[in-house]
Amino acid sequence: MTKQEMLLKVASLERSPLFLANVCAATRMAMKKTASPVSDVVGAGLTGAIPYLGNTINGFAGIAGMASDPTTEAEEAEMDRNGAKGFIPGVGQYRTERRLKRQLTDDQGNRPHYWSQNFGPLTSTLLAGGLGAGIGAGIGGAAGGNLARGAKYGLYGGIGAAGLAGLISAISAGITRRRTKDEQKAYANSGTAAEWLVPGAAGYGRLKSIGRAQGDAEDRIKA
Repeated sequence: MTKQEMLLKVASLERSPLFLANVCAATRMAMKKTASPVSDVVGAGLTGAIPYLGNTINGFAGIAGMASDPTTEAEEAEMDRNGAKGFIPGVGQYRTERRLKRQLTDDQGNRPHYWSQNFGPLTSTLLAGGLGAGIGAGIGGAAGGNLARGAKYGLYGGIGAAGLAGLISAISAGITRRRTKDEQKAYANSGTAAEWLVPGAAGYGRLKSIGRAQGDAEDRIKA
């Protein structure tokens, strides 16, 4: 068969109802495979990119998720079947917050890591900025220069270092293996000091917890 004959054969198959049915079936399967926390996270990111309104929508959705109960196994299974809803503005953020509550519940029913993951980036960045300002002022004073100028540059440096730490932790969370269920439970029962104080630690814990939620979703789809 010549190359031209092969192309004609493929073209005829593409026009056939059977081919279109297979494409539709494959598309539905792909949607089912991705009906998971990933669509919620991506949907929240796309919502945040909406000019002027995106962050406001995510903010209110996040507050609603914080005020709601954690998801149940049945609710998450339903979310998996309707993963595309995560792209509706606000829905992805709301569902992500509720999923995280479930992942971060310790043996006593508390969720200390949930709060350190949400507010730790702020406290650790402020701490880094404060330390940078102090060091900068000290260097400026020791050099006989302007204390305020040294503190300003030190503050910028501390905040910049915190941002870099956050980026590195996000990359590390993405390239390292997914936590097992036992590892996630151990994490939920561990201390939270590092996430409040160390730049990048809270973001790392949040991304790894979302990864574990993704693993749970994949297990449900395979079952």
